[in-house]
Amino acid sequence: MSLAEGLASLGPGDLGPLPEDHLVPRNDALTPQEEEQLQITVSIPNATYFEMRKVDLCLSSEGTEVILATSSDEKHPPENIIDGQPDTFWTTTGMFPQEFMIRFHKNVKIEKLVIQSYLVRTLRIEKTTSKEPSDFEQWVETDLVHTEGQLQNEEIVAQDGYATFLRFIIISAFDHFASVHSVSAEGLVVSNLCQ
Repeated sequence: MSLAEGLASLGPGDLGPLPEDHLVPRNDALTPQEEEQLQITVSIPNATYFEMRKVDLCLSSEGTEVILATSSDEKHPPENIIDGQPDTFWTTTGMFPQEFMIRFHKNVKIEKLVIQSYLVRTLRIEKTTSKEPSDFEQWVETDLVHTEGQLQNEEIVAQDGYATFLRFIIISAFDHFASVHSVSAEGLVVSNLCQ
């Protein structure tokens, strides 16, 4: 039985203990920002509850796309960054800076970002909440540690992580080429974009 079926079968005075870490009662005390963060609605007589679910927002299976990359190698295309496969990657081909852009097709709140790369020296990440890829603001800039023979695993705990697009700019590298193996973003879908 699903959560929705179980809750729908309860009577008005029969709610019993609800899992507080997954359900938040909806009432006038919620701020508009809290209301936006609530994702799935389940109806119960005399009450409405929401279930929140954290997902990897950067997977192509979640509808995310790489919409721009400044270099492309047919064996290592930019879509590899978000395919969820550990053995695929995107590689730069040429001078720096190099960049790629990710589109979510949703308004998201990113709480943690993990970038797996190789030979990236300086990385800048910009974000926007626009419906189009414009009006980017710098969000993070970091120098990565060179890890000989191993992937760099850069974890960023996000502040003010609301976005519809992310732009990743590899400003410099430790060699002539660099690779990005994956970008993972843990967070919540805030709302769908109106098309």
